[in-house]
Amino acid sequence: MIGLGQAAYHYAALRHWRFSVVTTLSASVPVLEANIERHGLGQYVSKVRASEVPVLDLDADPEGASIHIVGEALEAQANDAISAVILGCAGMVHVLDQVERALSLETIDPVACAAKCMSWLT
Repeated sequence: MIGLGQAAYHYAALRHWRFSVVTTLSASVPVLEANIERHGLGQYVSKVRASEVPVLDLDADPEGASIHIVGEALEAQANDAISAVILGCAGMVHVLDQVERALSLETIDPVACAAKCMSWLT
């Protein structure tokens, strides 16, 4: 079994891209950092950033949520010396287009990455 984050982190690492992760709440940051290290990909991550958007807001108010997520992704692009931003929650699929339009670097959707990885394994 492969997790969504794991698929996205490996996708970036296989391309030798340094990345930052934009997730929902600060409580998720240490968990994601530990997962990245556990997968042996610590050298590829610059920073795990919290947008402080509760998961339920991703569905209830995607427009409002996108403002905060895009803002954090732009901070990552400006300050983290990265090639890609990984969205740190499956529910961020609702704001993927806004993030992609705002950034001038790769935006990685973990759901799409996991689906691609599964096709490689079948």
